[in-house]
Amino acid sequence: MGSPGSHPRLQVWVDDSPARVVIRLAGEIDLATVPQLRQVLDAHARSGQTMVLDLREIEFVDSMGLAALVRARHRAIARGAKLELVAPPESVYKVFTLTRLDQLFEWVPQPPRTQSNPSNGT
Repeated sequence: MGSPGSHPRLQVWVDDSPARVVIRLAGEIDLATVPQLRQVLDAHARSGQTMVLDLREIEFVDSMGLAALVRARHRAIARGAKLELVAPPESVYKVFTLTRLDQLFEWVPQPPRTQSNPSNGT
């Protein structure tokens, strides 16, 4: 177990618009950060809105992280919305393929940046 670092283990940037919300994640999605992820997802979930999770800066995901993403997908479907994922680096994407969850999610190319600087990155 490492000591707490100088930066959070999961960083989140949100770009919310009426049609869709893009949530960019950086760091780790695991047992320690899943509560933070769920809080962000639940806070920005709206009926009929597309939610895009940008995972390009994710360095690690464990089974709890995968479960949180599956939960987010089920909740989106239940409210008539869509959940789309931007693929993480290959080393992390392998976890999705090994568990066959790569077939469950809808994968999209990276979303266009509407802002050049992160608004909620602190």
